[in-house]
Amino acid sequence: GEEVSPVVGKVLALSSKIDAASAPAEGSDAAPATLLPATVDESEFQSLSNSVRGRSKLSSLNALVLHLTSLHNHTLAYKKTYGLGSKSHASTFYTLKELEKQGFKVTGATGTSILRSLENLGRIELSKKEGGGVRLLTA
Repeated sequence: GEEVSPVVGKVLALSSKIDAASAPAEGSDAAPATLLPATVDESEFQSLSNSVRGRSKLSSLNALVLHLTSLHNHTLAYKKTYGLGSKSHASTFYTLKELEKQGFKVTGATGTSILRSLENLGRIELSKKEGGGVRLLTA
């Protein structure tokens, strides 16, 4: 199988828990809209052209999807807990710098191929603004 980096391993372990913070509060009548990760399967990954896929690995794509899903769910739970008008369930843009600090390779040739692959598969949207940003597509 594919070798998994320590960061990917941590994300997979954390994502499998999907947090008590996303669970409905006691006495709450409405369950939060927790998003489940839309991971990439082998056939989707292989359907990408070599020029798009580049140096990216399936495990790296899925680790980023799981991480963005977790961030999205934390944000929704936070907004719900503190009543911060979560009318829009649109995902937040996270800067490439933030993702790099969290241990994800999103710059350089490998990082660019990971982002392009996920964008082509309809999992993320890339910001056109300077400095870049990544947002999980939720619909």
